[in-house]
Amino acid sequence: MNIFETNSENAILVARLMSRIKPDWWSIDSALEQVTSPDIIGWYMGESEDVPIGFINIKEHATHYYVELNNYGYDDNGEFVTGEGMAILYEKIEQYAASKGLRSVRTTITWTDASFSEQEPTTYAKELLKIANYSAELLASGTTMRRAYPYLLNRGYYPAGLIADCYGEGLHGLILLKHLA
Repeated sequence: MNIFETNSENAILVARLMSRIKPDWWSIDSALEQVTSPDIIGWYMGESEDVPIGFINIKEHATHYYVELNNYGYDDNGEFVTGEGMAILYEKIEQYAASKGLRSVRTTITWTDASFSEQEPTTYAKELLKIANYSAELLASGTTMRRAYPYLLNRGYYPAGLIADCYGEGLHGLILLKHLA
């Protein structure tokens, strides 16, 4: 598998991939707008430059010494997946960040824990502790899933915060960080 940097000439290929594997999130136009945004740095993977099967886009926050995973995914036989099949892209952005002297990588994933949905959003610390304990149990169990969360935990990411309802009502954001030092 090869990695290619996204640029103005191949951005449409990445946008088409994004729209194909997650059409409810990205029309081709909205995907292209995201990929070509001036603050986005991106790469994609594929056997050839003309046929991307996975992508990762980041925003660099040099003032705060981190990169943020903006959007990412790959086509696993028609299924939108964000886990270990993207390992070479996760490695690429972690190497990129380290080479720029940045200290961490941050991402936000959907978290739909029902108990948090039923509470007032004043118990973030307790909820985060519960998530951290669940994460430790998940890692200890050796569970392998094709989704990003257990894979990112195995890569050294850890729960670092919550954003209530950021993806819609009852669809919270779980902030994950990985220190690169």
